[in-house]
Amino acid sequence: VNKSAFTDNLGAADWSGFENWDFIVLSLGHDGDGVEGVRSVDAGSASQWQFGGGAEGDIDPNIIDMAVSAGLDPGTGEPKEPADSQEEQLDWTVSTPVQLSAHFARDITPPTIEYDVLQEIAHLTGTLHLLIQAEITDDIEPTAAMLYYYYSGEWDSTAMGPVENGRTWFGDISVEGDIEGTDIADSLKFFFSATDAAGNLAIYPDDGDSAVPPTYPFAVMSDNPSRIIPAPHDSDSGAVVFSSFAGDSLTADFAWGDRIAIPLNVVNITGPQVRITVRYADAPVTDGGDLAELSQARREISIGGIDGEIPMMLRLHWLSGRTSQWSGEELALCEFGGNISSPRPYGGTYYESSSIINGDIYLGTGLWAVGRDTRSRDDKGVLRNILFSPNPFSPNGDGIYDRVAISWESDYSGSIDIDIYDLNGSHKIRLARDMTSASGRSSPIWWDGRDSAGKIVKAGIYAVRFEFTYISEAGVELRIRENRPLAVIK
Repeated sequence: VNKSAFTDNLGAADWSGFENWDFIVLSLGHDGDGVEGVRSVDAGSASQWQFGGGAEGDIDPNIIDMAVSAGLDPGTGEPKEPADSQEEQLDWTVSTPVQLSAHFARDITPPTIEYDVLQEIAHLTGTLHLLIQAEITDDIEPTAAMLYYYYSGEWDSTAMGPVENGRTWFGDISVEGDIEGTDIADSLKFFFSATDAAGNLAIYPDDGDSAVPPTYPFAVMSDNPSRIIPAPHDSDSGAVVFSSFAGDSLTADFAWGDRIAIPLNVVNITGPQVRITVRYADAPVTDGGDLAELSQARREISIGGIDGEIPMMLRLHWLSGRTSQWSGEELALCEFGGNISSPRPYGGTYYESSSIINGDIYLGTGLWAVGRDTRSRDDKGVLRNILFSPNPFSPNGDGIYDRVAISWESDYSGSIDIDIYDLNGSHKIRLARDMTSASGRSSPIWWDGRDSAGKIVKAGIYAVRFEFTYISEAGVELRIRENRPLAVIK
């Protein structure tokens, strides 16, 4: 903001409590008057801050919407959430004048890399990768990262890629067969590098001498005790056992990159424990054409302690670069084996740079893999033109955009389930269950931003999952799933 657009009585800014400031971001309309065509704001007069109106002049801006980014609470040091409504946030007068001046943001700090030396490094028997993962963040965004690794007397490297949350990055060491008793298990060393858009470079670990490779990389054997890692090992399966059921979901992460998250409010727990087991699925496929190229991404998943069908988020990971021959193909989580003669795609989101796919499925115990998404050939017109109005919306009780209308179109009649998840896979609320849906444009389903406990969800991006069951023209019952992003602001 050019400070000449502000009144002359603004004093110098007091930056001592900068981390406690709340930033109010306004979306404004203008009518061509005012300072260079944009309406100015007289902050000293609260009446000039209003939604949806204003005089046809260079003041009284038309405020379309707003978002508040809260600072830190001075008492606790933790991020605070705005306690006031939009109307109250706007109804203020200047008590400590602040002078603002134009500036250009320049990123001068490199990305931050973190690695937990205690994390397990395991090779799932039957797969072709040994996963090394790190947390990589930046002031703006890391643009690239590399994993450098050493065994059998030489250094090599591979590109890393971010997973769903944008902070965790995966890098894979290619392996053939079991690794125990080999150099990779006995003498593995590695370190990381990361860069951002400004070209800032970080090496981790860094012993202060900028040596590459570092004097003391992470290693199975090291003279620096803080850099010693567990020896990589083979594993026929992985199991996670839950004995308490607090929170929104049961989330199991496996050392080879797979993840399973089960929402607690929609499942029937039948025992004192829930056990989730994952192993490589060495199972025959009757018609495996859509799975053949990624056979090493097949998994057998078993869940004990929960009855019936289990809605869950599933992530599968495989060796980077193994999908080059599938260029242009849509990938999906696929169910196979048993009575399923041909792989059955369930959709999902594919992250090419990290070679993962995640999506929502239903499961008891079954076989899952990554394959071609053939639904696009058959499901045209089944579920389309999904709309959220407005998007984003702001459920803060001020009467402006407090609810969102969800609607869709289909050429078929059927039943539909609609669920809301956050980006960590935690289930927030079910808006519809086996609801009849006629062909054509649907009537809207409204969401007021509350979770199943009646609490307003936090600001952020949420996934709206649609599951539509219908009868095809061939008289076969089919079910498709679609996910769409929806933004919540405050």
